[in-house]
This record gives sequence, C-alpha cells and structure tokens, in this order.
Amino acid sequence: MSTPPDPDEAARRVDAALLAVKAAGLNVQAVMDSSKATEVLDGLDVGSWPSLLLLGSTGPTMWESMLSVGWMSRPDPVDSWCAAHLSRMRQALPMRAVFVFPSRAPVDVLALGRLAGWAHPSPMGLGIHPRHGLWVGYRGAVLLGAHVAERGLRTEPSPCESCVEKPCISACPGGAVQVDGLTLATCFAQRLASTACTTSCASRRACPVGDGSRYPAAQLAHHQASGNRLYRAYAEAADS
Repeated sequence: MSTPPDPDEAARRVDAALLAVKAAGLNVQAVMDSSKATEVLDGLDVGSWPSLLLLGSTGPTMWESMLSVGWMSRPDPVDSWCAAHLSRMRQALPMRAVFVFPSRAPVDVLALGRLAGWAHPSPMGLGIHPRHGLWVGYRGAVLLGAHVAERGLRTEPSPCESCVEKPCISACPGGAVQVDGLTLATCFAQRLASTACTTSCASRRACPVGDGSRYPAAQLAHHQASGNRLYRAYAEAADS
C-alpha cells in the first residue's frame, strides 16, 4: 500500500493540477465541502468524498488555447478539449477523484453552481456570476477522496438586484427575455430563423456584468450553433 503524501505536499499537488487546467482555460474554480451538496448529489456516498471541485471557463483563454494547437478541427472540440485536460488533472491529483460531471449519470451542475455562488437567476435564463456575468461555462465537477480547503466560493448578491435599466430585456429583438425569465420557444424561433441571433445574442452582450470576461465573437457563434442544433433535435423529436 502506497503512503499518502503529507498534507503540505498534497496541497502543492492540488494547486499544481488546478494551475495546469487554468492555463488550458478552465479558469473558474471552486472547492466546497461536499456535505453542502448532499441534496444535489442524492444517491452518492458523500461521506466517502469530503470535497467537491467545480470547474468552469470564462473569457477567451480556452478558445485561444484551442485555436493555437488546431483543436477546432476535431469533432466536439470544446467537450474533447475539456475531457483531455480534466483527465490529466485527475491523474495529477494526490487523492481519489471521480467525475460527477460530465459522467454517464451527471448531477445538476447548475445547482452546484448556485451552491458555489456562481449562478444567480437572471432574465436571460442563464445563471449570472457576480464577477463574470453571463460568461461562465460549466466544464467539470469532481468528488475528491480527501478534504481540500474550500476556495473560489462567492458570497455576493445577484448583480441583477441592483440593475435598474435591465438592458438584457430591451436588447432582445424577439422579446424572449423578460423580468421573470426567458421564453425558450420564442428565443429559439428567433435563433433558427437565420437572424443575427443565430450566431450571437444581443441580450447577453448588453449585460454590463463581466465585461472583461466576454467570449470572442467566433466563440459565441460556436456555442450558439451548438445550442441551435440541440434545440432543433429536441423540437423534431417532440413533433415526431
């Protein structure tokens, strides 16, 4: 049986593993006591996994890293990029680790985001991060087999609470964004009609929160296209 690393060495290895995936663009990170997520992790033995690591991406770092090595020519480039770097991260961690997102039976990662203070409700229907606004993508959630000190948790109130003008609502050309949330069918009717909404989102760009964390236009177009394909497949299945 191998001897576990001492706590200081384990902490250094965790920091190094997180620094490596941060450089790859998974640059929004939090560790929380997994007992806080007991309801979200229903059915999992939380007692055997003391900590939960949540990873996301924001800004152009991930996109630019993928472009620099020609990764965009691969099928499902974003998912495969994240999978490759998350796999390396897990191998570098000094404790057992198991993915609950992505996985065959994933948990509600948005609910984990709310627990971490990353995702307040917004008129866009997207969770809004206090610092990065509407520009955070969830990339991984990992249960850790040893306690790791909490980090990266946010406690600020929703930025929408102090937003008076609500530019995300007035910017939506289809009227899909409302105070009480997004009308999904109206949104995708606009997006699938070959309008400017097909490749971008005026409401998302109008939000002033997280201005420095915005995606480049090409990255936003890529994510819009992915969402359009998923919704089209869902609508076709519902009609069949």
